[in-house]
Amino acid sequence: MKMTNKEFYGSKLQSLSYLEFGSIDLQSGSKSVYDFQLHSKAYDWLMNARYSNDIVAYIDMNNNIQNPDKIIEIFDAEMHHPDDASLNLSKWIALELLQKSDKDISFFELGQTLLGCIEGIEFIQNFLTEYLTSTVAEPNAGTLALKDVQWIGMDISHYFNILAKIIHSSYNVHTSENFEDLPRKKSLFFAKGVTLLYAIRDADQFFKLMENSTLGLFDYSLSLGQTEERIIGTGKGVTYLNRNTFLEASNKSGGEIWVRKRTSKPIPSENRILIDAVWGKDNIVDSFIKRDQEIRSLAMNTLDPRLRPLFYQAAKDNNDWISLEEFLSDI
Repeated sequence: MKMTNKEFYGSKLQSLSYLEFGSIDLQSGSKSVYDFQLHSKAYDWLMNARYSNDIVAYIDMNNNIQNPDKIIEIFDAEMHHPDDASLNLSKWIALELLQKSDKDISFFELGQTLLGCIEGIEFIQNFLTEYLTSTVAEPNAGTLALKDVQWIGMDISHYFNILAKIIHSSYNVHTSENFEDLPRKKSLFFAKGVTLLYAIRDADQFFKLMENSTLGLFDYSLSLGQTEERIIGTGKGVTYLNRNTFLEASNKSGGEIWVRKRTSKPIPSENRILIDAVWGKDNIVDSFIKRDQEIRSLAMNTLDPRLRPLFYQAAKDNNDWISLEEFLSDI
């Protein structure tokens, strides 16, 4: 059977995703399959369940915002990624910073799925207001008006593009399968590492995504050797760019990349390096790092220890950042 590029999600490697639902008779050991899906539908159905569960978890945590034990209970039991709240804190910090100078503030996510970051950022803002009031009430900062943000998403899934707008019908949401249909200017660019591995085939393509953004937040895995393409656990093909090629493209991008030392590291067994990064022009990166360090330091030093895992770091972590060039030179 000949497969199309669409079924392989743009990859030249031949593999497929499948999703199977059924039951096992515990007495006879027989297995019954009630539903079986392949390719993009299998991926969409699985990720819909996963991200919808995260959205519900954030709603439940918001509804229990004054109960630290309940917040942690829900987070530990339901959140798929243990660093999810920490990522949403970074997004909140970036949007709060950008709203000071941008009246038409926008958030753009590549591979937005269901735009669950809206519920996540809402939880972070409520959490900061409840537990770190002085941080939110910084002079001239105010709180972030989430309904004033234009939420922009690009996803290859028509299914997710439609659902994201339905779920967030009271927000200003614009989604598309094509970059040409998206607003040209974006205040904040965000992408998860696995999405970038799916979507990006060369370094110049990566930086073109951010060229009309003021600030970019992302994590990314780079190859310590040559650029490499392979299949990962989702059944999709990904590309690991060579680190030196990526650095050269970064130096031409008109902005600079800094990485969080605590969460950026080499992975020698896989010949990879993971970076947790911020990209921006002029002094915007410095302002972001300063605010990020301020809030996380205050959280670690004053929060109830039960709540610290939400920020995905040790209590006394100094949360240092380093330029990408210096970071790579040490490896």
